[in-house]
Amino acid sequence: MTFESMHRVECVNFQSKRSNTNKIATVEEELSKSVRYIKGVGERLALVLARKQIISIRDALFNFPRSYEDRRKLYQVREAKLADYACVIGKIQRAFPVSFTRSKKQGFEVVLEDLSEPFRLFRLKWFHKPYLANRLEKGHLVIASGAITRFGAQLQMAHPEMEILGRVDDVDTSVSAGIVPVYSQTEGLYQKTIRKIENEVARNYAQLLEDPVPDLLRHKHELPTLSQAVKALHCPDLEIDWDELIEGRSPAHRRLIYGEFFLFSCVLAMNRRDFVQKPGISFPKPKRLWDIFAENLSFKFTKAQKRVVQEILEAMQAPKVMFRLVQGDVGSGKTAVAAAAALVALEAGYQVAMMAPTEVLVDQHIEKFRQWFKATGIYCLKLTGSMSASEVQQVLKTLAHESSVMIFGTQAIFEERVKFKKLGLVIMDEQHRFGVRQRASLIEKAEAPDVLVMTATPIPRSLALTLYGDLDISVIDELPPGRKPIETKVFTDSKREQMLRAVRAQLVKGRQAYVVFPLIEESEKLALKSIQEMMPKLMKEFEGFRLEQLHGRLAPDEKSRIIEEFRQGKIQVLISTTVIEVGVDVQNACVMIVENAERFGLSQLHQLRGRVGRGGSESFCFLMASHLGSPEIVKRLRSMEKTQDGFKLSEVDLEMRGPGEFLGTKQSGVPEFQLARLPKDLDWLKLARSDAFELIEEDPELKGHLKLKAELTRRFQTYHPS
Repeated sequence: MTFESMHRVECVNFQSKRSNTNKIATVEEELSKSVRYIKGVGERLALVLARKQIISIRDALFNFPRSYEDRRKLYQVREAKLADYACVIGKIQRAFPVSFTRSKKQGFEVVLEDLSEPFRLFRLKWFHKPYLANRLEKGHLVIASGAITRFGAQLQMAHPEMEILGRVDDVDTSVSAGIVPVYSQTEGLYQKTIRKIENEVARNYAQLLEDPVPDLLRHKHELPTLSQAVKALHCPDLEIDWDELIEGRSPAHRRLIYGEFFLFSCVLAMNRRDFVQKPGISFPKPKRLWDIFAENLSFKFTKAQKRVVQEILEAMQAPKVMFRLVQGDVGSGKTAVAAAAALVALEAGYQVAMMAPTEVLVDQHIEKFRQWFKATGIYCLKLTGSMSASEVQQVLKTLAHESSVMIFGTQAIFEERVKFKKLGLVIMDEQHRFGVRQRASLIEKAEAPDVLVMTATPIPRSLALTLYGDLDISVIDELPPGRKPIETKVFTDSKREQMLRAVRAQLVKGRQAYVVFPLIEESEKLALKSIQEMMPKLMKEFEGFRLEQLHGRLAPDEKSRIIEEFRQGKIQVLISTTVIEVGVDVQNACVMIVENAERFGLSQLHQLRGRVGRGGSESFCFLMASHLGSPEIVKRLRSMEKTQDGFKLSEVDLEMRGPGEFLGTKQSGVPEFQLARLPKDLDWLKLARSDAFELIEEDPELKGHLKLKAELTRRFQTYHPS
């Protein structure tokens, strides 16, 4: 989503009947009121709710339950029996800390007695936090839910969900019966309190919610209204399908998931319509420069590369702006495709700007392009933050006066002082690391340049539709011939010597290796290996070979020197952080070691693995895990062993970690959906996207959809991927 589109949504000029406008304004005023207007919420409770970002009545309405408990059948202690799931109500007879001999852990137990037959007992066990036993009072009524198992002759629950209702005489148990929503808690806010607040809000305010989704679309997909859906999640009907409810597939869930996707897709559709409708540059097909480029290449394009270049050429020849994403696996040749696209603009007398997130990557690109563009007469310049003032001035002068220039840079290109004489194409490498406003600020430096975006690793289709939903997408789905699979193996510290023997065997043959750490210096907060801590040990492990460090704290000149010496073979082992994740291309390097591999995402591990295997020789990726302590870690690392396919790995990574963590939440640009989950809800995303794009095509100014206009405007301040 570009800045222009966001600004457009923010500044939508509502031209409609005064009565409708006043109605929307009045409703919005009511829903924007402080939670202090909710019955039972005083100043102290309002402060506690604020810690959960619940400040207004609207916030409370959209604070949905994280799960539910089925208390339609509430068992007394005397009625308890073996079950995968049950809810038991009883009175605390005693609570006490315990030590477990076998595991040597400490926990606590709670003994419940039956309300009418106190000699009937039931045990609750926790294998941690023994201090919690002191917070439980004898005589209080509790409801425990979970699996009922047998321990010896006794029935018990281990780590149940437990709700303390209070003293028996003060509790109306009917309030805690039925299907009960369970909310995320914070200190000072307990289930019975927040449940009471949410019940009050849903019953008194949900009906005020205006539904931005047009009735026609709701009926088409058989969805309830927004107010019905919100109320249903807070106050579920006793006859609801239990499986659908707990799996997030109830009609209410479907309506809210569709709504989240629909609103976001509307903004993408508006953005795309704004952008592609602008008259663009109709570039002629290049002849001379493409011929020279082909002669300078040391390889031939794959069929997939040729297909994508043709797609780009057709888009650049069209008399409207190109807005295209190119993605492919590590090593698929995206950079060479970008070079071919650049020559289309350069031969026509236009300038090209290529942005990358790091100076290491900028240097890598400019070196490649200068080699490929030999004898073309094209200027290849760079602009980064580490350059001297005189160097910068010379570059700025060239950009302002020379045509057929290609500039490579980091965020320095965004600066206001950078002026282009004739910018025709913008290429963005690793685009998701740039905010959308930065992207827009570069595009605004010219009348209507074409835009080409490249991603470092494959992005799952579901995520591409959200993050890049306003772009056309080209996929390079083929690797160059002769690429050998990279042998990937997971090791723990107990097998470290076995791994080192394999690495030393490659070094003796004259090959080179990377060792990647998550940290530069040792951290008191994180139990992770660091470069500084491990360097003395590595010097002993690789005695006889030259080692050097490469990380973000080094001066740019020092980084360039180290990379160049590694490329020349003067350094055998490069000890680095993930600064080498992209941009370092040394064909003689055949070993990648990743320390604390369990702390990296699959896509990042795959990207690191892609630094080796570029020279045609046998290559290795060794993933050193400090532990394999969870099923998620095992699944992630074993996936690296099983497949070299970045597209498959990206789907697994997205499913395991979610969109924000997949790309890095702060910089990802992906919206934070409340209920929608990718890739699980991909079908709903496709439906909502199709509906939104069709609606915006028919009614671009939303003159016939006032409620939708109002909601997009209201959400602008907090609902945008920047």
